[in-house]
Amino acid sequence: MTALLALSIPGLALFIDGPHFLPTVPVSIGQMWLAYMFPLSRLPEFILGILLARILKEGMWRPLRLRYVLPLPFIAIASLVALPPVFAFGPHFAVPVAVLLAEIASRDVRDAPSPFRRPTLLYPGDRSFAFYIVHYVVIMYISHFLLGPKAAFSAPVATGCVLFLLLPLAFAGAWLLHHYVENPSVARFSEVGTRAGLSP
Repeated sequence: MTALLALSIPGLALFIDGPHFLPTVPVSIGQMWLAYMFPLSRLPEFILGILLARILKEGMWRPLRLRYVLPLPFIAIASLVALPPVFAFGPHFAVPVAVLLAEIASRDVRDAPSPFRRPTLLYPGDRSFAFYIVHYVVIMYISHFLLGPKAAFSAPVATGCVLFLLLPLAFAGAWLLHHYVENPSVARFSEVGTRAGLSP
C-alpha cells in the first residue's frame, strides 16, 4: 500500500501545468514541487524505509538472490523511456531501491557474503548521505557564480566540468560535512555511534 501510494505521486503531478522548472528539464515547477520537493509527497518513501527496517529487525525478511535484485534500479531507469519526464524524480525509484537495500542490509545482519562490505565501497558509502546533501548546492553555486547561469558547453567540455570540477568539489564538501558534522552527531546522539567508538 505504501509503495503504491508513493508511485501515485508522479501520476498526480501530471495534472499540474505551468512553466518548466529549468529550460532543459521538461517538467513544470508545480510538478517538480509535488513529485520531488513537497515533504508530504515523500512521506510514503520514508514510511517504506521504516517498514523494511522493522521487517529486518524482526527477522521477517526472506533472503533474495542478489543477482535478481541488483538490476532492479537499472530496470526502473530504463522504464523512464516510456514514462512522462516527471517520473524521473523521486518515488519511481523507491520500491526497487528499497528492495535492493533491504537485501544488502539483510546480508550484513546474517553475516552472509556481500560484495558491498569491501573497504573501497564502505568508504564512499559512509559519506554518501553527506554527498547527497552537498552535491546540488555545489552544482547550483558553481553553475551560477563561476560558469554563469547562461553558460553552454559542448558535450566533452561539460563532461570535463563534471569530472574535474563539480565532482571533486562535491566530494570535498561531503568529506568536510561527514567529518565535522555527521560523525560528531552520530557519536553524540546515537548508541550505535558510541559502541562503534566514533568521536567528535
